[in-house]
Amino acid sequence: MNGYERSEALSNPDHPNIVISFDYGQFHLQVDESQHNGQTVYAVWATHLYGYSMVVPYAGSRAEAIRKAKRWVEQRTHSNSESEK
Repeated sequence: MNGYERSEALSNPDHPNIVISFDYGQFHLQVDESQHNGQTVYAVWATHLYGYSMVVPYAGSRAEAIRKAKRWVEQRTHSNSESEK
C-alpha cells in the first residue's frame, strides 16, 4: 500500500453496514454489505463465546453469504460434537 492508498483508506474508513443479523446454533451471525469496485459484496461475522470471527470474507449475494455462514456453523458444531464422543 503506497502513501496515497494509505491516506485514502484512513480518510474513508469502511464502517460495517450490517443488513441482517440473526442467531444460528450457538452463534450470532451478522451480514455486512459493502461496495468494492462498484460491486455490492457481502461478508459475515460470527459472535461466539470467545469473541468475533469473520466466517465469510466474501460473497457475491446475500443468499450466498448466509448459506456459507450456516455451513461454517454446521461444520464447527459437527466437529465439536464428534470430538465429545
